[in-house]
Amino acid sequence: MDDAPSPPVLWRGDGADQVGIARRARRRTLAGHHVRVHGLGPVGVAAAEAAARGGADAVSLAGSREAPAAPVARLLARIAPGTRIHLDTARRVDGSIVAAYGSVAPALAHRLLLDGPHVAALADESGVSILPVRAGAGACLRCHALLRTDRDPAWPVLARQCEALTEQADPLTATVAGGLAVASLAALLENRPARPWRIEHGLPRRTAVPPHPACGCGAA
Repeated sequence: MDDAPSPPVLWRGDGADQVGIARRARRRTLAGHHVRVHGLGPVGVAAAEAAARGGADAVSLAGSREAPAAPVARLLARIAPGTRIHLDTARRVDGSIVAAYGSVAPALAHRLLLDGPHVAALADESGVSILPVRAGAGACLRCHALLRTDRDPAWPVLARQCEALTEQADPLTATVAGGLAVASLAALLENRPARPWRIEHGLPRRTAVPPHPACGCGAA
């Protein structure tokens, strides 16, 4: 599925035509890929919708009792009828997005690291942080947790409580964060660089998350 419009043919005034007004960039999509979205709060739903609209062959949804997958599956079936939708966490996928409140459970973070490229969308009361992860090539989710612990020794205790909560974000921030998470995953799947982002009040800005020397991911 590709919703991008074709550029218009314009008359230059000298008898010649040109297509569009700028050199056409290589289009980045998820065509041919199977993507899983963990966590179906507002950011997770926005990411699932963006993945389906972005041409993913299949989207697997991993919901919870508080944010179930079935309503999201119905939404995706309506907006992207050509995309296969699965409600499970067992199928092999090409890449994953996890939307969470503050922290991702260590067991899930470890599994994601072993499975391949993934993007975390970590929400808090001020906005959403987007962290793309390719094993060994940059900071991972454990690096992020260790950096938080350096700033606040109580973070491991707080993070454990965050794991039981569903992320929340205002509609504008959730929409932008979901789109950026999917675009970042598409870049990772094309072996292109993807940098972290921070979105607040719907406005994204670049951030930096260095690898932590105490993490064993190999990126430091």
